[in-house]
Amino acid sequence: IGLHEEEHGSGRQCWQVVGPSGSFASLLGARQQLEVGGSSSSQPPQAKQPVSSCSDDIVAMVTGSGAESDLRLKAMNQDQMTRVLGQNRNLGTAIDLVGAYLKNYEIDKADRLCARIEPLCRERGGVWLFKLLNFYTTVRMKQSRYQEALAMYKEYETLIGFSAEEAWELYDTVYRNFGWIYTSLNE
Repeated sequence: IGLHEEEHGSGRQCWQVVGPSGSFASLLGARQQLEVGGSSSSQPPQAKQPVSSCSDDIVAMVTGSGAESDLRLKAMNQDQMTRVLGQNRNLGTAIDLVGAYLKNYEIDKADRLCARIEPLCRERGGVWLFKLLNFYTTVRMKQSRYQEALAMYKEYETLIGFSAEEAWELYDTVYRNFGWIYTSLNE
């Protein structure tokens, strides 16, 4: 089983899962593709290329393993990294990774990751920013950077879309966290 890129002459990239006897779509009686950046095309594919020859940054990053993958990641420029992290699944995973770093007391790693993904989350707003600010405030608290944590948590509170009566459990936690921040500031 492999993943192959197909070119339809439209400028869009199409990906198709190919098994030992050809396309799985032929087994289903219809063509099923995952496309990047467009709608499906009814034209037959002109050429199939294995993923390893593809220049796609995401595929290149995940096809390697161990030290090889680490070197590819370090060699990526800012535009490539933004392109990779700009995808919903990757950005969500990065935010979850911040939580994993915090649970394992890897505060500096969590801080670097938060700093890297903050512009992307701010650009998207909503739940993305809400989730990031929750973790980033925790990072700042663990770094004893209480003024920054307070500013972030005040912004976090403005993003809550419910009243205290509607989401009292959330506000209970929010106000408890505010208490810890103000206590740390001796206020």
